[in-house]
Amino acid sequence: MRVLIVGYGKLGSAFAQITRAAGHECWAISRSGRDAPHATMLRGDVTDPATIPKLDPVDAVVYCVSATERTDAGYRDAYPVGLRNVVNALPDSSEATRLLFVSSTGVYGQDDGSWVDESAATTPTRFQGARMVEAEHIALDSGLTASCLRLGGIYGPERTYLLDSVKRGAVQLDSQVRHWTNRIHSHDAARAMLHVLGLERAPQLLNVCDCEPALRDDVLRWIAARTGVSSQAPTEGGSEVLPRPETGKRVSVARLLDTGFAHAYPTFREGYGALPDHGP
Repeated sequence: MRVLIVGYGKLGSAFAQITRAAGHECWAISRSGRDAPHATMLRGDVTDPATIPKLDPVDAVVYCVSATERTDAGYRDAYPVGLRNVVNALPDSSEATRLLFVSSTGVYGQDDGSWVDESAATTPTRFQGARMVEAEHIALDSGLTASCLRLGGIYGPERTYLLDSVKRGAVQLDSQVRHWTNRIHSHDAARAMLHVLGLERAPQLLNVCDCEPALRDDVLRWIAARTGVSSQAPTEGGSEVLPRPETGKRVSVARLLDTGFAHAYPTFREGYGALPDHGP
């Protein structure tokens, strides 16, 4: 299989590593075009069609860019604009090309702790989710065989924000706040992407999270106990605290499991427990 990866950040790199190890050919487009160990690099900026290189036919395009800025304009350029530019740059003979768009569970606007699956309404309340929904429509209307993977919050060896926040005392526990969180280990995210490309008939929409939505404070308490750090809330004017969350939603991955995917890290316990240097 010949795979073009658009966006070679942490997730794109992890995906390229396992894809190359599985015997597939990988190319990647990034703004820097810097050499990388697991893909042949091409230089291009998806927001500027003139910089996108002439593309040869490939079996699959994986679109997993990151926005350069957390603004509506930044998300518009990175997702609907960038994706449309890449689709337009594909050769005319690309009808059989598979398209994998890495989206987000942010497309769901539910905030009452309810369960959501891929049939749930996508009514995001933030611009990030709205731009993802717009890009999903572009992917599904592209004429290619497309799947949109709605990833939960990614964590892993290079994404340790929550772990680091606990270790430095930036923890605020509040039993009155029931905030449901959904996450996916970076290794499982990359594995799920390759798994979907290997399916003969992949669903158009797939949630990609671990198997257990968890209350934020339960995760924080578990990490604090694991690292030996006090989980007491910092005093006013003391340490940095995590933002007070809303209620959130619980994201079902039944459809992903039905495709035969098996998580290496089915819950946050296995995932955070496997991270290096998890001591205080």
